[in-house]
Amino acid sequence: MTEIPQFSLEESEEIGALLTEEEIPYERRCVITSSGRAGFIFSVQDDRFLDAIRMIKSHCGFLDAPPEPVSGTCPACNFPVTNAFECPDCGLSLSFNPRELMQNHPFVIFLTKLEKETGTIL
Repeated sequence: MTEIPQFSLEESEEIGALLTEEEIPYERRCVITSSGRAGFIFSVQDDRFLDAIRMIKSHCGFLDAPPEPVSGTCPACNFPVTNAFECPDCGLSLSFNPRELMQNHPFVIFLTKLEKETGTIL
């Protein structure tokens, strides 16, 4: 069994339901974090580990595809934008990458370390 850390109660309930739906056997256990909060760790069979990781990544909105350019109006300055990654007027980044926003989440830290160790984007 391989461990996948660490999620809040709400996240772990959602992920547990998805793992069940995908017929990926798992165990979930509660741990107390250094801040005194409960966290939940999943253990999955080694041969289903990559399936579980990919399913969790998908659930979290981590796309392997590069972001798409945006057309519309800049939310910061209302400048019209056509097929751009940032506003040509104020420079606001219009790209949305959930993984960057969640960079301090224990699962993202685990995933980043694992990808560096294996040299593979999972």
